[in-house]
Amino acid sequence: ILVNIAEDVDLAVGEDVMILAVAGDIRENVIAVLKDTLDEIKTVLAERLRANKALLDASLRALEKGFAEAFDM
Repeated sequence: ILVNIAEDVDLAVGEDVMILAVAGDIRENVIAVLKDTLDEIKTVLAERLRANKALLDASLRALEKGFAEAFDM
């Protein structure tokens, strides 16, 4: 299994976001591994998105609080 995900890269329309290569002995085995790998990638990315959203929300609240205090709002 080889996975290459374009992280921290500005992509243009049509460029590859991810390349996933799976090799195996028979088609059924390859398809099963491909499905399991994609499911794992989706799980990891969803967790990262939730963590980044929580961090962004906390940062935004801190900025709003600082702004309100600075301008006596």
